[in-house]
Amino acid sequence: MTNLEIHNYCERDRHSWDEFCLQSMQGTFLHSRRFLSYHGDRYLDRSVIIKERDKVVGLLPAAECTLIEKQVVSHPGATYGGIIHKGALVGNKMVSAIEHICKHYSKMGFDSIVYKVVPPHYQRSLVQDDLYALFRLNASRIRCDLNCAINLKENL
Repeated sequence: MTNLEIHNYCERDRHSWDEFCLQSMQGTFLHSRRFLSYHGDRYLDRSVIIKERDKVVGLLPAAECTLIEKQVVSHPGATYGGIIHKGALVGNKMVSAIEHICKHYSKMGFDSIVYKVVPPHYQRSLVQDDLYALFRLNASRIRCDLNCAINLKENL
């Protein structure tokens, strides 16, 4: 049992959200409020902040799906989304975080969540606890994206 709480993002959280992204292990510019606000009113924001004992331990950029009713996507305006953190959400704690997020969205009337992971080559530290948690929670894979990166410092 964890002391995790899920809070809806609101505009007053903007600065602390972006600071957290910069310090996280897998946050990129696509997770920043600056990028997400670029979409304006195109998406109804449903991003959440994950807290433990009043301390932010994770963020999930998300919005309502424009094509499927009662569905949340992490994030429809970005190539990828996913939970970002600084190392506090590992193993079973990530399982608990995703369970809490699912319950939070369910209470809001949503039936499903589309979770788009951060590709490993964009992460400062390779972490895939979210994939482990999704497996443990019997999530269904609905798509698989192809990602490719070339290290320009290496000879081809």
